[in-house]
Amino acid sequence: MINSKNMSKKFISSFILFIVIPFIITSVVINKLYEGVLVSHYNEKTQQNMEQLSMDIELELRRISLNVAKVSNENELLLLVNSWYEEKDSVKKLEISTKIESKLDYLFAYQGMINSIVFFSKKINSYRKNIFLL
Repeated sequence: MINSKNMSKKFISSFILFIVIPFIITSVVINKLYEGVLVSHYNEKTQQNMEQLSMDIELELRRISLNVAKVSNENELLLLVNSWYEEKDSVKKLEISTKIESKLDYLFAYQGMINSIVFFSKKINSYRKNIFLL
């Protein structure tokens, strides 16, 4: 009887020593390695997304600056907008507005990215042209 209890204790202790403890250690090590791989993969994906976003923003800013340069270098358009600001007669203002709209339609035909253009003067009023896309 004493021998069987002693044998049972040795069996349980050797089972714990050779099976349970190595299993726990292996599980912890594998978990830490997998966690490191996941964090590394997540950081790489985040870095790629940030680089792509940065390139997209840079491209959009370049497109906007080209559009602003296109409008600011169009002397006839700027003269029309200035005369629209200064004009008091509503009929003449409407005629000038039509000329401005046709000029803007010509400048931004087929772009599809611009919804409206607003010209501001030093005075309070402003000229706004909504561009409707088909």
